[in-house]
Amino acid sequence: GPRPYVVSLVPLPSPTRTDGSHARLGKSLGLAALSGLLLAGALPHLDWGWLAWIGLVPFLTLFPFRSRRAAFGHGIVLGICFLGVMAYWIILFAAHLIGPALSTLGWVLVTLYQAFYLGVWAVGAQWLRTRPSPWAFRLGVPALWAIVEWWRQSGTLALGWGDLAYTQHLALMLLQVTKLTGIWGLAFLLVLVNVALAETLKARRVGVFAGATAGLVVLTLVYGALTIRGERLRPTFVAA
Repeated sequence: GPRPYVVSLVPLPSPTRTDGSHARLGKSLGLAALSGLLLAGALPHLDWGWLAWIGLVPFLTLFPFRSRRAAFGHGIVLGICFLGVMAYWIILFAAHLIGPALSTLGWVLVTLYQAFYLGVWAVGAQWLRTRPSPWAFRLGVPALWAIVEWWRQSGTLALGWGDLAYTQHLALMLLQVTKLTGIWGLAFLLVLVNVALAETLKARRVGVFAGATAGLVVLTLVYGALTIRGERLRPTFVAA
């Protein structure tokens, strides 16, 4: 006879769909971690400053996230892999004073505290990504990064470790712009380039935004070169 039909009131999970969602989550978390490690490599000891120009690209390609909660979680991973790796010296230094266990605990607390700021930045970037105009994300994300860096350096628990401008300490021409904007202006430029590269990578073409960003970098270098030249031509006086 015909087989009886069994109706389930509880939807059964699809193994394929679950595996696919886990794979996507693992990939997105991996990209967030990769961005953090690239930014950490831009600072000493590796000190490969050029990584700061591309380090955020993997993370930026993840936008938009499914929710602000997801954006915050990925921002925390970014912060742990960036600021946590950068602050490894806390364990080595404090171990001689308070022992390895307490020094490791201190490193964990400092890392999570610092990573919180990048989680907030990621939530703000998620909100900007949902705005009608693409320029909100293009210009807002670099501006928000600069604001968050300033925020991290304010208050009783202020910490300036990991500011992106420090990655360019060997680029004398670029550093001249900080006379006008402070270190946050250079951080804005670095993140702006990352946003332009991420957009170009996703669109697979060079748009107006990428061209304008490249022009801004050139103008910054020209300003730096002229500033350095002017200072070298400035007369110096030697006291007798």
